[in-house]
Amino acid sequence: MNQNEALVYLGYDFPQNKDQLVSLKRLFENYQFKSRAEEVDPEKIIERLKLKKANKPKGADYFKRTVLAAEIVSRLSKDKSMGHLKLEKMIYLCKHFAGMQIYTSFAKHQMGPYDPQLIRSIDNQFENRKWFKYDQDSTPKYIPLNKSGEHEALLDKYFSKEKSKLEFIIKTFGKFNAEQIELVVTIYDCWLKLIEECETFSHDIIVEKIYAWSKHKEIFERKRIIRAIDWMKEKKIVPK
Repeated sequence: MNQNEALVYLGYDFPQNKDQLVSLKRLFENYQFKSRAEEVDPEKIIERLKLKKANKPKGADYFKRTVLAAEIVSRLSKDKSMGHLKLEKMIYLCKHFAGMQIYTSFAKHQMGPYDPQLIRSIDNQFENRKWFKYDQDSTPKYIPLNKSGEHEALLDKYFSKEKSKLEFIIKTFGKFNAEQIELVVTIYDCWLKLIEECETFSHDIIVEKIYAWSKHKEIFERKRIIRAIDWMKEKKIVPK
């Protein structure tokens, strides 16, 4: 078994296309290796890779998140702003705010936390199951197919405990356009990182992190970011 085969066996997947290469570059663009070589424990690295392989998602994990996406798209079927960006942001909130146990791999992208493989998988499963077809040139972009609505029988199986929070997310953000929900989710992710890194929250720090995210975030004026933060606190849409 050569080195590449060994790593694949342990669960380390290599980028397979241009999108995955770009995602990998963005993920590690600010990474600095600070450990000394003598402190690296190969056995621990191998154990972590084995654990990663054991925890890789199964087919049921992918299907579960497709059911969730189908409910969001179905409920917002007439929403002209419902496309890949808005759907991803709502799934992000379902996972991080509502606490739904769904497999995702959100990374830092220009438009906020994003998972390119997630949306490709959902679109493929939608079409394979004849639930929806995504059409970039259509309005709305998700076109119902002849088995649309079939997912409804599975909602209680997967999300019975989180249905009230799912309802809240759909009702609250269903009226948001893609740009508005992008701002909220980017704030949420920056806020979450503050908590994970044990940093003290402040409006100024969040604004600073938003502008450091990407050049694109300059479309959001400072006062608009502040208003969004205060709205999130009022609605209790904050990480814990």
